[in-house]
Amino acid sequence: MNLNKKKIQRLLSIFLGLFIIANILLYAIEYKRYVSSAPLQLKEARKDIVNAIMFHIYYTFFVKIMRIDFLNPILNPLKIPRDYFYNKGINKLPEHEAERAIWFDMFEVVPYNSSVKGKYGSMARRYGQEFSKDFINKVYENIKLLSLYKVSDKNTPDISEDVLEIYIDLINFYIYDFHLHPKGTLLQIENMHKVSTDSKQYERFLNIYKWEYDLLTYYRSHDARQFKRVMNKSRGWYSAYKNYFDNRYIISSFILFYKIKNDTFNCEPDIKYQVSQRQSIQVYQSLLKAYPKTSKLRKTISRQIFYLFVPNENYDSKQKTKIKNVLDLKINCKQKEKEI
Repeated sequence: MNLNKKKIQRLLSIFLGLFIIANILLYAIEYKRYVSSAPLQLKEARKDIVNAIMFHIYYTFFVKIMRIDFLNPILNPLKIPRDYFYNKGINKLPEHEAERAIWFDMFEVVPYNSSVKGKYGSMARRYGQEFSKDFINKVYENIKLLSLYKVSDKNTPDISEDVLEIYIDLINFYIYDFHLHPKGTLLQIENMHKVSTDSKQYERFLNIYKWEYDLLTYYRSHDARQFKRVMNKSRGWYSAYKNYFDNRYIISSFILFYKIKNDTFNCEPDIKYQVSQRQSIQVYQSLLKAYPKTSKLRKTISRQIFYLFVPNENYDSKQKTKIKNVLDLKINCKQKEKEI
C-alpha cells in the first residue's frame, strides 16, 4: 500500500515538474514573440498580455477542444486571472493603438466564435440582450479603431499580418449580431424594419461601408502580400474573401433600405450601393460554382439574396425572375451603373 502511495506521489511530482517546465518554456516563447522586440511604448502592456496568454491557452483548450461554453463559470479559475492581465495590459496601451483590436479579437471574439461554432447571428438569444449589447458595441469600437488608426508594431508577424482578416471578421460579426433580437437571427422582418428606421445604426453602417473599402484600398497599395493572401478567392467559401462580399452585400442593403424608406435616396451618389449588391451576388454565384454546397445552404443563400436585394426598376423589370425584397423597396435609376 505504501509502495503504491509513494509511486503515485512520485508520478504526480514528475507530472508537476514537467508541467512547470513546459509552462516556463511556453512563457519564454511567448515573451520572446511579443515582448523582446516590441516597440518601447508597448513593452509594459505586452508583459501583461503575455501573462494573460498563459491562462488563455488553457482556457481556449476547454472552449475549443472540450466544447465548454466560453461563459461557463467552470472556466472562471482560468478566465478571471486571464481577464485581469488582459485588461491590465490593454489599459497600458496608447488610446489610439489599433493593436487593442487584435487582443480583443484573441481574448473575446475567438472564444465566442468557438462557442457558437462560427455561426454568428443569435448572440442575444443565447446570452441575453444586456451582455450582447455591451459586446456588440465593443465590436463596433474595435472596428472603428482598426479603421482610423494603425497598428504601430510592424515587426511581429502574429499581429501585423493578421489585421485585415481580423478586421473583415469583426465586421461580419457586427452585421450579423447588431440587431440584438432575443428570439431570432438576422433575417427577421423586425430587424429589417429596424435598419430602415434606426438612424444610429444607419450611421454606423455608412461608416463601416466606407471604412472597409478604404482599409482594403490601403492594404492593396501598402501591403499587397497580406491583401492577396486574405482576398484570395481560392481560399473557398469559408474565407475572408467571401466574408468581405457578404459584408458589402448586407451593409449595402441596409443603407439602401434606410435611404429609400426615409426618402433620402439619390441615384447619382447612391447607385454604388446597388452595384455592391450585384458584385456580391456574382461572387456568391462564382464561389458556389467552385465549391458546391448542400441544397439547404443554397436555399439559405438564395433567401438572403432575395430578402435583401433592392431591384432597379429600370433594369430588373426586364428580367424573367422578379426579385422582391422583404420591405418591397425599389429604386428607379436611369444612369448607367458604374463599377466602384
